[in-house]
Amino acid sequence: YVPAFYIQKVDFNYNGKPVMTVDVGVGTSEDPYMKFSFIPDAPASLMY
Repeated sequence: YVPAFYIQKVDFNYNGKPVMTVDVGVGTSEDPYMKFSFIPDAPASLMY
């Protein structure tokens, strides 16, 4: 038996600063596809 694991929140950060937070529920797929527009002001890594 493997207990269920549900993603509840996804945080997107750019250069250590929050860009967007998504609250999701049990309807989210195992491998979700998320797309959003973002224009960076300097080179850095987008982390989630």
